[in-house]
Amino acid sequence: MRHIIQFKTQLFIFFTTFALLFHAFIRGYNPQDEGWVLYGGMRILNGALPYLDFQYLYTPLSALLSAFSFSIFGESILSERILALIFASITSVFLFNIFSILRIKPIISILMLATFATWGPLFTNYLSPAIIAIELSIMYIYFLIRTFNSPKSKSNNIYLFLAGCIASLVLLTKQNFGASILLHEIIVAIYLFKVGSKRKIMFLLRGTLFILGVFSLYLILSNSIRPFFHEMYSFLILDAIISDGFKYQTPFSFPAPLLYKTAKIALYTAPIVTSFMALFFALRNKSQLVLIPIFLIFIYLAGIQPVMDTIHLSPLIALSVINLGLITSFTKTTRSKRIIYGILLVLFFVGGYSGIFRSYFKWFAPLYVSNTVLDSPRAKILLEKNDARTINQTIEYISSHTQKNDYFFNYGMTPLFYFLADRISPSRFNTIETRNVQGQNLEILLQDLIINKPSLIVADGPFVEINPRIESFILKNYTFDTTIGGRLIFKTKHNTKAK
Repeated sequence: MRHIIQFKTQLFIFFTTFALLFHAFIRGYNPQDEGWVLYGGMRILNGALPYLDFQYLYTPLSALLSAFSFSIFGESILSERILALIFASITSVFLFNIFSILRIKPIISILMLATFATWGPLFTNYLSPAIIAIELSIMYIYFLIRTFNSPKSKSNNIYLFLAGCIASLVLLTKQNFGASILLHEIIVAIYLFKVGSKRKIMFLLRGTLFILGVFSLYLILSNSIRPFFHEMYSFLILDAIISDGFKYQTPFSFPAPLLYKTAKIALYTAPIVTSFMALFFALRNKSQLVLIPIFLIFIYLAGIQPVMDTIHLSPLIALSVINLGLITSFTKTTRSKRIIYGILLVLFFVGGYSGIFRSYFKWFAPLYVSNTVLDSPRAKILLEKNDARTINQTIEYISSHTQKNDYFFNYGMTPLFYFLADRISPSRFNTIETRNVQGQNLEILLQDLIINKPSLIVADGPFVEINPRIESFILKNYTFDTTIGGRLIFKTKHNTKAK
């Protein structure tokens, strides 16, 4: 009877999360980041191989999930959003189960779930590598807590195997979070060794190596090892960390009035502060769950850099509800619990307001004004009316001036156009910015443009010497035709050989 009630509760959590977030998941757009995932999924569905046939600067799980959503629901942005919503709803069930193990009151668990939803899926309503990695991390934490909560259970070997599998999936979703979770696995293995559970370490290791082994086999059989490691090293290590890692502004250096700056610093440091508080309470109670806040500290340190902004902060705040759950579980005083409940309420309202009424992904219209349908049958979502008009006009122009198998080239960072127009890039590169197209990559791109002769060039804005050689190539071989929403469209010069 207890299992039936538990199952019905889980179904209620799943469908309630799905229903409440559905209206947010059919609104808003992120032409670069989501376009990257959509275009990657489209190419995979059409038989192309990531890294070998097209550039993908992240590990591949988000693109694979995108392709999977297309195979199930059809090729559209809505299909990818539905799978992201299903994933978020399943994560809510895992999160509720964690709070149940911690013996947190149902009403407080619901508040924690709502706080997770407002800072996680509401902020990032597509198959973003960051949010998928966070949701997988919650599942990883769940299986660890199940293991620690019943150390003599026969199911522990299975839980550790699944935790290992999920750790590898996090690595295949986002590199920095993956490195954090693998480091944490080492600490878990050391702990298991110290408490005399040496055999259990093998199950954790088997799960990790199983997924990584499958991925390694793909890289070997597809001849993708070299391009994969080249892209991971050049983009993640050289550019994102060494070159740009210390250039971004932080809340501490942000120019603002003292009160606003203090509030901003408090918000940005909330995840790591709550992690250390949870760590303190776990150590004081001599609990095995001390390993959980250690993991959350690793995730925060990996996720908040190199860019300290709301986009990177929001999934970390969503994950920090586990810290608040641990503190609530450990603390005994009513006053302390009320402080936690107050923090939860503040986070819930701030997250809900920001997710709905503030700019979507910093640069785009808020979700609440996204009420106009995109005309493309590959969209099926709602945007702000001016954005929708611009996108509709651009896709209509591309579709009317190219055939299905023709190339067009987006000079900029809007791979969403390739997906909506059902066209592919003339090169393996689908976004053009200084850090991912330079040196040898630039030579490859220019050669691809000469060989494949795209019919159109869609430039995201006026030429400002982002890449002078590409801009020079366009001006020599193409004629400016029109402007749509600030984007410049060039048509090929007839009877002119590309130079």
